Amino acid sequence: MSKASEKRELILKNAKKVFIRKGFDRVTMKDIIEECGISRGGIYLYFSTVDEIFIEVVKKHNQEKIEGIRTSIERNQNFDRLIDEFFADQKERLLNMDKSLFVAMMEFCFAHKNVSDRDFYTDQFYNTKVIILEILKFGQKAEAI
Repeated sequence: MSKASEKRELILKNAKKVFIRKGFDRVTMKDIIEECGISRGGIYLYFSTVDEIFIEVVKKHNQEKIEGIRTSIERNQNFDRLIDEFFADQKERLLNMDKSLFVAMMEFCFAHKNVSDRDFYTDQFYNTKVIILEILKFGQKAEAI
């Protein structure tokens, strides 16, 4: 991984912590800069706005979730265990919304009304659908064996 990629990942990792802690509405570039421990100019080499950072944080978070499910499926994990873990994770997220990106995502949705932002929001819910469908397809395949 290049130094630029490492710095970008550092920003996204730390920004995620800030969004979980403060939601979306109350986060400023200054908050992210302080959490990352980098210069103001340093962050602007990678991102122009808080919105841009948030969108990348959510995309990365969801991609990691999808990859985690795919890895479990590839390892031929037990279907019952896989689906139980998925729903336990969803329950945990809903019961502890203040420790996830859920609140920030809702705030982002309500703050942004243009078509491209709504498309982003819809895509993120579609990712949840993809995860569920992949688990169910795995279950069907396991039943057929």
